[in-house]
Amino acid sequence: FDGQLNARDSELLLTYLTAPYIRVPLLLRFFSDHARLRALGNAELRDVLDAALYEPSLWQPPGADAPRGLIPTVDRRELATPCGLLFNELRCSPRGVAMALDDMLDAALELDTGRFSPTTTPTLLYIIRTIVRVE
Repeated sequence: FDGQLNARDSELLLTYLTAPYIRVPLLLRFFSDHARLRALGNAELRDVLDAALYEPSLWQPPGADAPRGLIPTVDRRELATPCGLLFNELRCSPRGVAMALDDMLDAALELDTGRFSPTTTPTLLYIIRTIVRVE
């Protein structure tokens, strides 16, 4: 990621990407940290976050709640949602997503100098775009 993340953070990010059902709040919380927020200036990292946020995942017909078995589950179909991971997260437990996005916005506002900067402007615009999309 062009040196935007250290080895520990890169490994943590990749670990979060493998967690199928809790990926969205984990990733948003990861990038809401002041030290990692600047990493979103990297287009490749923005693409990774977008792919994780807006991934539809396994589809489940509305009203067809699959019975939950053991946790962790052996059958990935039990993790299916009728609307995608982000919408499901907003519907079932919006607090984690909302708090992470709020923290991201607060951190982004601290980066704002009031004029264009090639290092921070892409990050600021991306965060604002993401918050507007989720809203």
